[in-house]
Amino acid sequence: MNALQHGDESRSISRLINSQLSQDVFPIDPLVNNTGAVPAGFPATTAALKAMPGPDVDGLLAAYGLVPHGNVHARARQATD
Repeated sequence: MNALQHGDESRSISRLINSQLSQDVFPIDPLVNNTGAVPAGFPATTAALKAMPGPDVDGLLAAYGLVPHGNVHARARQATD
């Protein structure tokens, strides 16, 4: 399996785990980027993600190669989808 496939699989597993979080204080399973690394500044919890300022959310999206869309709350959601 190449690194890109491994990263896709890892992100899918993390998304599945994170979809089960029922409280904002539970830890988020980190999503790796295309190089297999967790971006700097990845929030530890959903509460931390919701509290991130716009520029930090945009930086997180850039680390995943995503173009920011919408307000800061929409962009924060985009970072974990």
